Amino acid sequence: MLAHDAHVSWRRFGPQLGASLLLALGLLLGWGALAAASSSQPILLFSLHVEAGQFRLTAIEGRTGFMPDNGSPVDTNDLYTLLLLDARGNALATQQFALGRTVWGAPWADEPEAPHPVVMPAVLETVVTAPDLPGADGIEIYDLNGTLLLRETGLHDRVQRAGESPTTIWEDISTPCCGDNCLDLLFLGDDYTTTASLDMFRSDVSYMANYFRQVEPYSARPNVINVRAIASTTDLECNYNCFGTPRLICCNGNIILPLASQAPS
Repeated sequence: MLAHDAHVSWRRFGPQLGASLLLALGLLLGWGALAAASSSQPILLFSLHVEAGQFRLTAIEGRTGFMPDNGSPVDTNDLYTLLLLDARGNALATQQFALGRTVWGAPWADEPEAPHPVVMPAVLETVVTAPDLPGADGIEIYDLNGTLLLRETGLHDRVQRAGESPTTIWEDISTPCCGDNCLDLLFLGDDYTTTASLDMFRSDVSYMANYFRQVEPYSARPNVINVRAIASTTDLECNYNCFGTPRLICCNGNIILPLASQAPS
């Protein structure tokens, strides 16, 4: 199942590149106070299947990585809360997340006022990150109205632990901002399938980073924008024309989000 956790319109943002170059985390969350852990820590990645409003937990992965900020969803109604609980039902941590349930097609460069198509997928897959805390035994997920959508207990035996050695190293392209009011752009690449092609990936990242520095709203805020990249040959399972929407790229969020968690945000 493909999820639209990462999607961009290259006609809107710049010319088509040789392979799919994606942005995740900060860009998708929008402007706001994007505070995050300054160092990696033990985290849990909860894979969720959402269909017809029903949530189902499909996997839990434990690894070392970075916690994302709660962020600000594009659609303010698309906001959910995950509570990490101990065995007695006490909340150990709270994490807000968005499903990205509504997608607006980006306008063509020569038709900025044209109607934008709206896509509301009936089935979604997403990954929610929470700190891996001692005594964590369950989760609860609520919508904006406080309605309980999912409760799971006995999680300890279901966690699949990743290897101790880190497998991903991010690259700092430009990181002038430090603090609670930074916008973090993280570039990931699909179809860069060989080690040699990663040089092309780095060149494409440099091109796009320079492009963003020249256009609003980024050009007016050069000192609050951090740009990082993860050079990896991992197949992100990306496809164009997602949900029948031209220029919309959908990728497998269950691959992207664990990969993106290895970089600060």
